[in-house]
Amino acid sequence: MITTTYIKPTKLHTFNYVDEPWYHTLIFQLLDEENHKDSRRLTIPQNLFVVGTVNMDETTFSFSRKVLDRAMTIEMNEVDLHGGLEKDTENEIGYISNSIIGDAAEGKDVYEDNQELCDQVLEYLEQVNAILEGTPFKIAYRTRNEFLMYAVNQQILAPNSPLWQSLDEMTSMKILSRIEGDSDRTKNALEGLQILVKEQIEDHIPPTEEDKPQPKSISAAKITEMLNKLKGPGFTSYWT
Repeated sequence: MITTTYIKPTKLHTFNYVDEPWYHTLIFQLLDEENHKDSRRLTIPQNLFVVGTVNMDETTFSFSRKVLDRAMTIEMNEVDLHGGLEKDTENEIGYISNSIIGDAAEGKDVYEDNQELCDQVLEYLEQVNAILEGTPFKIAYRTRNEFLMYAVNQQILAPNSPLWQSLDEMTSMKILSRIEGDSDRTKNALEGLQILVKEQIEDHIPPTEEDKPQPKSISAAKITEMLNKLKGPGFTSYWT
């Protein structure tokens, strides 16, 4: 029996999905092997994206690394009180249809046609894993694949986008979000990543004209924040 539970202040409510007609229809479409040629058959493509939000505070359990391995973590803590007030008729997403979904689902789908770019990403990830050696935070194939697809698609969608920007964004989303614990567990890893991010990301940010803001590394800022947390309670995590 499959159930789900939610809690109201005064009562515990449980629903048995198995008794619902829509549940039987869904299971039939997903699992009935004898009717796999039926036009109603549902399939879930490899490049399916699921987007959601969560509040991470002292009342919320942290995500496991198994979950974070399968997620792109984007923080939205900065507030611009002047932003979003302009009238704009353009599509807010900016990209639609296949231009954002694409056909690639794994690193091998983009490597052959983008080998030079992918090799640069792989070199960076090898340095990341060398720093994380001996910790539970080392990355594996899923994160590698996502780094490669992100860098390649960034070049397709924004040809002038530099590699350091892709590495910076992905380091924050996929590397730093995995790191949490006390000083013994995290300090050396964060300090090593701080040096790597400076060499491979911050030092590649070009100077800008005087009237334009200087781009900053989001990974460098996050690492500094995480290291500063260790000075207080001696525990750190990605979440603010």
